Amino acid sequence: MGELSFTGEGYHEITSDNLGGAVGASILATKTITFSHGKFPMEMVSFKIRSSESDAIVKLYNLDGALIQSVTIPKVDPSATKNSFFSSQTNGELIARVEITNTDKTKGHMILTQVVIKRDGEVHLAGIIDLAVGAGATPGPFAANIGSTVGGYDFDGIRVHSALDYAVREIDGHAGGKHLEVQGPTFFHLDKYGVQSVDVEVAAKRSATVTFLDSYNKIIQTIEVSATTGYGTASSQAQKISYQAPEGVSISHFMVTPNGQAQVDNIKFQQRAGVRTLLDSPDQESDVTAGQYFGGAEDDVLAVDEVARLSSADTGVHGGGGIDTLKLTGANQTLDLAGLTGLPTTAKISSIEKIDLTGTGNNTLKLSLNDVLNLGGRDLFVADGKTQFMVNGNAGDKVELSKMHGNGVDPGSWALAANTVTVAGQVYNVYEHSVTHAELLVQQAVVTTLI
Repeated sequence: MGELSFTGEGYHEITSDNLGGAVGASILATKTITFSHGKFPMEMVSFKIRSSESDAIVKLYNLDGALIQSVTIPKVDPSATKNSFFSSQTNGELIARVEITNTDKTKGHMILTQVVIKRDGEVHLAGIIDLAVGAGATPGPFAANIGSTVGGYDFDGIRVHSALDYAVREIDGHAGGKHLEVQGPTFFHLDKYGVQSVDVEVAAKRSATVTFLDSYNKIIQTIEVSATTGYGTASSQAQKISYQAPEGVSISHFMVTPNGQAQVDNIKFQQRAGVRTLLDSPDQESDVTAGQYFGGAEDDVLAVDEVARLSSADTGVHGGGGIDTLKLTGANQTLDLAGLTGLPTTAKISSIEKIDLTGTGNNTLKLSLNDVLNLGGRDLFVADGKTQFMVNGNAGDKVELSKMHGNGVDPGSWALAANTVTVAGQVYNVYEHSVTHAELLVQQAVVTTLI
């Protein structure tokens, strides 16, 4: 999955914002802060930042190193208790790197905290308010009655963070239950794949806006909430919002932006039909028939008897956390990854780090540098700092390894390394790309042809 990696000038981690507010693990910098998510691009990034005595400039760069967004964060009074809030707006373009620069490096400092990123449909949070919703059936519906909370904001299925400090709080409702009161732009991240509909109740002191966004962080619907008569009293009636996403579009998160204050309650969301979430069980194997399969945090094995099943528009395999395996269980099957990997939000195969060709007979895998980069990860099998993908199999199985396909430009080539590697007692040949230095590890009995 990869982790956030911070570098920069004049920075260090702190556990207090130096202004009396405990913020958990934060970054204080006098010059620059740069962070990325390893080799993995980010679909969205947001964070709180406080810059004293001079402005800060936030710049986002894409995979080619080109600037895709630049925002100036105005300086604030050092005694202020509020942070500025930044959220990326890149029109779906993936983010490779974030750079934050103090405009006057001779004075002042920046404090960065509550970093939130989205990658591969998952929300990764650091030091933020963590809210979610009561447990529901898998794959849904997932219902959230705030009154089900015990001991704080910890629900299953939704994570919430606010654009402002101290802007979300749990308060008593009118029927002995609870609801959330928000005082600034507040994100509700849906930690499930393939969400097609959301129901939520919102009451507004003056007015509010509810914005729904897709997996690319693009706005797909905005709904206005007018002032609620009797707001904050037993007679108030929240507006019930039911939103259904267009066919083929998944809701990633929604944002409530109040004009003053708003109260949020009774959240429910439903995944698309055919979405299957695997249990977090080590070495679990699940047979892929039809539908979207999503692994959990452990090492999952997804078994396919006929690769033609992956041609269905409604079928896909997505490993999730851990090192996940796509296993061919049949014979005389040819799995061609062209067009099956790619952007995590649209790929039919994603977060799969190994393919097992063994099956009941001879099978063939066709893949390119694109696929190794899309599916592989750094140091997955050997600690050499390179992106790696693995293929298992036995005598009779074949791999056809090609250069960049499609519109990719590939000035390099694949070559067999002089030395083999041993992983979990099995010997692998290693094929390394001369430019990207990506590695394909192929079990020694499998015949590999360079195309």
